[in-house]
Amino acid sequence: MKALWRRPVDVVLVTGTPRSGTTVVGDMLAQAKGAQYLYEPLNRWVGVKHLDHDFPVPGSTVFHPTQLSELLERIRRVDLSLKPGVFPHDTGWRRVGKRVVGSRTTMSYRRCRVDPMLRTVIWKDPFALFMAGEVAQAGIPVIVTVRNPWAVAASFKRLGWGFDVADVRRRLHEAGRDTPDHPGLPIDGRDPIRSAAGLWDMAHRLLLDDEHLGSRMVLVDLDQVVARPLDTYEGLYRVAGLPWTEDVAKDIEDRYRQDGSQGGGTPTSTKAHEWKARDVSQVNLYWKDLLTEDEAAEVTALAGPTWERTQESFG
Repeated sequence: MKALWRRPVDVVLVTGTPRSGTTVVGDMLAQAKGAQYLYEPLNRWVGVKHLDHDFPVPGSTVFHPTQLSELLERIRRVDLSLKPGVFPHDTGWRRVGKRVVGSRTTMSYRRCRVDPMLRTVIWKDPFALFMAGEVAQAGIPVIVTVRNPWAVAASFKRLGWGFDVADVRRRLHEAGRDTPDHPGLPIDGRDPIRSAAGLWDMAHRLLLDDEHLGSRMVLVDLDQVVARPLDTYEGLYRVAGLPWTEDVAKDIEDRYRQDGSQGGGTPTSTKAHEWKARDVSQVNLYWKDLLTEDEAAEVTALAGPTWERTQESFG
């Protein structure tokens, strides 16, 4: 398919551990004039064709730095080759429909391509977590959402998620970005609690090492996003180089407005995004209802010290 774009557009990366608020933060940044949302092009199932693993690590044997350069250029030119928008768990008519319509990734990419006023692509992608520093060094603003590890672990538990943390660690070793042997519990990618906490800890150790990138990469506390949305987003718009307007402020205020009609504090379904199902003020607190004392202690053992360091980085 012939590329529609000859002139590269601006790009802003929004990343963080899965379940850390990247979706809503990316969506709010995409409210800016001339911006469109690009949803998870690094998703191994529905993203760019040449990737077949979670969390690409530049410099590993399966993701050479030249591949990152090519990926960034293709995103700037809105010229990607995506897989069919079907997940392994899609069956029946859902699978057929997705082959026709595509995934959320496919649909967001199409909107980017057909928008004649496009100036900025908001690349929302938790799977870009371990390339955040390299993307920032390439001149692309990077916003990293940080949610406390207990809340992330509770969300993994609710959804039954788990990632191969040992494989990520192996690829980081290949790239010369070793993380020390963990002093806490063994990290088990098959267990949602230990997978979440281990991934969170490893990622944030490396992100804190990249703090020297300064204004090119900013870590944003999800507690502040929830507590002070207008002030926080106005700052993020400045980092991203996006125009802050009264219409944007109203959209954000409406999205975060608290009223009793939003439902209870603890989500119960297995849907990943339940914005309308709960009070957003509870997004970082409902883990207390979902984790047992032993599970919370496991998260503390795996990620507690790094969480303290991360909080210090917020100033």
